[in-house]
Amino acid sequence: MLGLMRLVAASTLLLVSMFAGASSSVSVQPLSYNFGTQFIGKSYPAATFTLTDTGTTSVSVVSYTLTGPFQWSSGLVPQRIGSTPSTSVALTVTFHPTVPGPASGSLVLYFNDNLPSVTLTLVGMGQTNQAAIAYSAAEVVFPSLTVGSSATQNLTLTNTGSATLTVSEALVTPAIFSVGSESFPITLSAGDSTTLAVSYAPVAPGTQHGTISFVYNSLPYSGVGLTGTATAATALTVATTSPIPGFATQGASYSYSLSAAGGTPPYAWSLIGGALPDGLTLNSQGTIAGTVGGSASGTSFEVQVSDGNSNVASGLIGIVVETRTGASCSNISWNITGTTSPEVPMDQLGANGYLGYRGGLYPGGMNTMPPSHQAAGINLASEIQPLDANGNPSPTGKYVLLSLGTSDAAYEFNRFLEYAANESTINPNLVIVEGAMGAEALDTLLEVEGFAFWSNIYNWFLPDAGVTPQQVVVIWMEPEDAHPPGGFPLDMQQLHNELRDFIPALRVRFPNLKLLYLASRAYAGYANPVKVVSEPYSYDQAFALQAVIADQLNGDPALNFDPIQGPVVAPWIAWENYKWGNGMTAHDGLVWACQDFRSDGYHVTGLGEDKFSGLLMNFLKSDPTAAPWFYVPSAQKR
Repeated sequence: MLGLMRLVAASTLLLVSMFAGASSSVSVQPLSYNFGTQFIGKSYPAATFTLTDTGTTSVSVVSYTLTGPFQWSSGLVPQRIGSTPSTSVALTVTFHPTVPGPASGSLVLYFNDNLPSVTLTLVGMGQTNQAAIAYSAAEVVFPSLTVGSSATQNLTLTNTGSATLTVSEALVTPAIFSVGSESFPITLSAGDSTTLAVSYAPVAPGTQHGTISFVYNSLPYSGVGLTGTATAATALTVATTSPIPGFATQGASYSYSLSAAGGTPPYAWSLIGGALPDGLTLNSQGTIAGTVGGSASGTSFEVQVSDGNSNVASGLIGIVVETRTGASCSNISWNITGTTSPEVPMDQLGANGYLGYRGGLYPGGMNTMPPSHQAAGINLASEIQPLDANGNPSPTGKYVLLSLGTSDAAYEFNRFLEYAANESTINPNLVIVEGAMGAEALDTLLEVEGFAFWSNIYNWFLPDAGVTPQQVVVIWMEPEDAHPPGGFPLDMQQLHNELRDFIPALRVRFPNLKLLYLASRAYAGYANPVKVVSEPYSYDQAFALQAVIADQLNGDPALNFDPIQGPVVAPWIAWENYKWGNGMTAHDGLVWACQDFRSDGYHVTGLGEDKFSGLLMNFLKSDPTAAPWFYVPSAQKR
């Protein structure tokens, strides 16, 4: 079989290999892949291998081995390929060169039904990178501002290496931070520097953390932290950022309410300059609404707001109009099933109910964690320390934050990893591992079918990151049920029961697991076609999280984390972020526009991934149960 192999470039026609049993056969293409010359330390686009069932009986890929500086990227093993001819699955592998010169390895696939194994040849070339980057600050910290004002500080990037370096782009999250209109890409010769203007424009009081992550042609992602603090506005001001965080879509409904701060309600709004996109109007309450017409573009206009004391303020606002996505972009809000009443975010329900169930993130309709539970979480966070591969404390060890969830969680968390990679204020002992995968639903993980997901996590994702299950101390999870039984409350009750079974099992799989953060889903009203993850399921999902956290707070021994109360069988559980919002209806300043999602309307795209990353980054740097093990402020590094 090896004699049949030859190297093929990604653009070359791929070879097909056929192996047949009495009534089963499978083709694999290509049989080899050349990644070309790549810089050491970077991860390169995945090679995709397509497995096709070409027989008359079901064929499965049951296991595999992977050697060389190559890492598993996606695809489940074991997995049934199909039961009818032409059914296919895709497996992907990436190249991670660690030394200069030629690199080689293999991916060996093993099948059922006595089919012979298939060996796929992988080659590439590692190239030493002579460029290096240095930042003028590990963290850009802004002076305290009032809401509605802004400030700019400079950040200088210097190529301290001996080869030319290209800065491809700057990724910034959350949107209250921004980088000036420098023209990317930026080329830096050896010894050259460039200075970027970094801005902060707060829209609410409090401290906000963020990140700038720079993308380079020959270096891994790296960046610096961002921190800004704001106080309440003391004079009337337009608080909405520009451009408006909810992009508009051609031919779709649109609604966004402008916000003011520092004045005395009621507020009255008017348009005093420029023009809104075709089809949209601004009413006196500050709502921009209508059906978007015209072409995809950006428009700027000036608005004025007056308050109850006749104070006046104005601001320049922009709206970006994008092309149709294929999703149901006019579903900019969602009503409770069978009513004309909009769904209200759980953390805004308070003691009010939703179809007979009480709101609030925590018991009693409250959104704040009970002090005793927070204190317990802080104590556990303070105990997190570097561990060796066997889970024993070690000054040279590591500890792991692992993600779990389905494809949407994978998109969200992978973007967060791009921000977190080599970010200068993140604890250097922390290793962040993506464990979320497509179809990794909670009910599946609890069944035999879940073995493939755990196999990937145990055998590839953790080892590729240089860590073990014994070093996993924190899990972030966005749980989802692939087969909910029906509407509310049955869907919530089933997911709740599955969480009760699943959480203790996590403590068995990861014996040093201390903290589990649960995240709600985002808005899914744009889904097209309508699937299990669309509304109202995405809204209902949070009630299962609320319920299992309440179980632990109420002392359920099946979820006990406190050795004083009995055997420890579960990690400490709490909310990460409640990020569901009713489409374009602002929820704590967060809106979910159709452009935040892919053409299916429920998998986030770049804009949505950035919103998620900003929420998670701020949480991990500011929450008292997370900051001790995640965040090292630049002031502590000096």
